[in-house]
Amino acid sequence: MHQRLFVVIALLSCWTSTQIGATEPVNQYGNVNCFVFEGLTSFHPEAVRKALLWNPDFQRAVAPSAPLDNLLRTTKAILQTGYLHAGFPQASITVRKSIVQEEILITITEGPRLKAGKIEFAGAEQLNTDQLRQYLITPQAKSTPLAKAKEANQQSMSSPFWQPGEPAPLDPATLQKISRQLKRACRNQGFVFAELDAKVNIDLASGTALLKVTVANEGPIATAQTIQIEGLKNNRREDLLTLLNLEPNSPINQQSLSQWHRQLWESARFTKFAIAPRINDEQVQLEIKLLEYEDAPPLSQPLSEEAKALLRIQQWLSDFSQSSTELVLNYQPTATEANPKIPLQKVKMVLAPKQGLYLEVAGAPNHSYTGHHHFILNSSQLGIYNHQSQQCFLTGGLRIQPSFSIAMVPSFDEATNKTSSDLKLGLGVKSLDEDTIATPFQANLEFAPVVFLRESLKASNKISVSNGQILVKNESLVCHADLQTGKIKRITFPKLPGLQIDFQTGAWQQITKRENVQSTNFENGWQAAKPLETFLQFILNETFWQLESNREKAIVAGRRRAIAELTATALKAAVG
Repeated sequence: MHQRLFVVIALLSCWTSTQIGATEPVNQYGNVNCFVFEGLTSFHPEAVRKALLWNPDFQRAVAPSAPLDNLLRTTKAILQTGYLHAGFPQASITVRKSIVQEEILITITEGPRLKAGKIEFAGAEQLNTDQLRQYLITPQAKSTPLAKAKEANQQSMSSPFWQPGEPAPLDPATLQKISRQLKRACRNQGFVFAELDAKVNIDLASGTALLKVTVANEGPIATAQTIQIEGLKNNRREDLLTLLNLEPNSPINQQSLSQWHRQLWESARFTKFAIAPRINDEQVQLEIKLLEYEDAPPLSQPLSEEAKALLRIQQWLSDFSQSSTELVLNYQPTATEANPKIPLQKVKMVLAPKQGLYLEVAGAPNHSYTGHHHFILNSSQLGIYNHQSQQCFLTGGLRIQPSFSIAMVPSFDEATNKTSSDLKLGLGVKSLDEDTIATPFQANLEFAPVVFLRESLKASNKISVSNGQILVKNESLVCHADLQTGKIKRITFPKLPGLQIDFQTGAWQQITKRENVQSTNFENGWQAAKPLETFLQFILNETFWQLESNREKAIVAGRRRAIAELTATALKAAVG
């Protein structure tokens, strides 16, 4: 029951990406409960069905009007790769349509399952192979966006790439990942030009897989014997070298490359930059290519106090998703607004990175939406509430984690020869093994310092500093922030006087406590006689339906009924 809402979203997304096939369409065969397994002994059928549903290729292939033969091929390829990843080198899989019943028959001969064995190295002379081995068999910090680098003890860790005694990952994608990670480990030792390859030798007699790493060429231990810099116009070479603490014969390794990138990023002087070692005339040459931000002062001159304060705001925003501060948005039209621009009576949102998301919306009288709903997502539960019908839908143990990202990154317009900025938004969902997760969603906020300065220092913005605060104001918004820490306190909107955003602590606890009291007597729709139909009625008729005008209702009625029937049928099959 706990994945109903997500299944609705996933299935609807699949149905919107249908394609016309020349062969028999998928139709009812896309229901994974129609998949019958023979010879499946190492895994539970439901686990396999879930793995298929989470695979993007399967989601595209399972569309009702997609070709059935493509679904059969895709299912076989996914399962074959999955068995390789789980340590089955000789698994044999056939997928076919039953000629007797409306079923997909999947016949599996699993064969032996191998465990990961030793890691052997060949061709290494100066490389410390013990360190390389440890790099593969111990958890490593996940790579982090440049703007979000943290201390080592705050970084999330990835699972070991090779675990002796555990099932051996034999799929090509994992072996490629192992090769990439080994090259990274070589760079940690200063061998940035090392060439190597990882292969698996199978020993069926012992039931183990040996990981053999062949070092074709170690290359030299890299030091910056020569330094080539391209793109300097406003800055001097010596000032850049001072910023990077770089001099001839400085060691080049993963740590130093990361540090140089971070220093260029934080300087807020460069729109683009790239640092890479090269072999030039048998010498190691460090190449630095730069594109300067034309309006920034040179490195020899410090940034203004206003600019420094703005960069503290940028850093605070980038760290917001890891903090205990909560974003609280409130909207209520003021008494002076005869025709509010937002046709709602009330909006309240609390975004607490470590607690969850709360959203409440109340429609205004005499408008198409007159409902009153609120939505809560926390680390263990999703809830949708209707205050008018005193009804709610609660799901627990979702085992999914929504994620979103907001990035403001620099770009360069070659036509105007000017720096500009791009705003990138991302939204996704990932599956988790645990019923309860540490945070209900993942948030990644990345604001490039050079872009943040550029946007904040535009002529349309007025910046003032007084009483320990910095005020950034334009015709659209007014932002109040702490001068020393950069913490944003409040954002108001002159053109929308009823809208306000505050950053504070404790709002999540207060709002959820209040809602728990108010919704104590709400009926839980999942306990109805037909919860799936009840849920669809709730979503389609009470939420989306109210957004349609009376004229539009007549036009879309047939379409909505078809979607409801299709969704109900698919949901029944998906959750059994």
